[in-house]
Amino acid sequence: MRFIRLLGLAFFATLVLSAVGALGAGSASAFHPLFLLLKGTELSFTVSGRDPTLRGENLGATGTILCNKVEGSGAILAKSTLAHRVHLRFFEKCEQTVGTNKATCKEPILPKLALAELGLLLLPGGHASDVALRLAPDDGTTVFTTVECLNGNTTVEGEIVGEVIGPFNTEVASAEVRFESVGKNSATQLYKSIDLLGVEDTNQHLSVAGAFGGEAAEDAKVTITFDGNNAEICTKEPQNCP
Repeated sequence: MRFIRLLGLAFFATLVLSAVGALGAGSASAFHPLFLLLKGTELSFTVSGRDPTLRGENLGATGTILCNKVEGSGAILAKSTLAHRVHLRFFEKCEQTVGTNKATCKEPILPKLALAELGLLLLPGGHASDVALRLAPDDGTTVFTTVECLNGNTTVEGEIVGEVIGPFNTEVASAEVRFESVGKNSATQLYKSIDLLGVEDTNQHLSVAGAFGGEAAEDAKVTITFDGNNAEICTKEPQNCP
């Protein structure tokens, strides 16, 4: 089954690359970010970050689920937009807060395996600008996880979009991704519009149900460290991404 899955991912990556090439052929200015590797077809990475905070609506107010740390791992596929087998865990003093009511949460919080995809953030006016990374559950559903806390459980579903911080078009040992809410204190995800291989999606969303309900957002800054070899995120026109 794992071999069949890898074949499927390799085939999907080939389709992605073909689509990027088609976009480049159609427009001299068309481009889409791609992962490039020094060697091989796949490169593993680790994820680390501090104080990841989920913000969700609760009876007209904004509640939070805060942990001290997030760690994880995954693998990027060469000359593609994709990273797969993304496994995250949130841990260390995880706490759910609603108003003045605080309660501890079961640790570690373990979302489902996710698929990550590079894209372009669509800013007001519809113009693609900065590099984005979208995370979505890898099993075809929309549910990431259910967080179990003493003052109620919260189910988290949808997609999370963050901004990838450069440098681009050069080999690096690590990259930074920032996930933000509007004002860094709300339940509204800052990045909702993304261009994925020329397809504009303006309805990227994260939501919660249970102890919280309605819209949600994640505030987190994580570092992705490539294992063993450097990697590159190419933002040039496709024919110029070697």
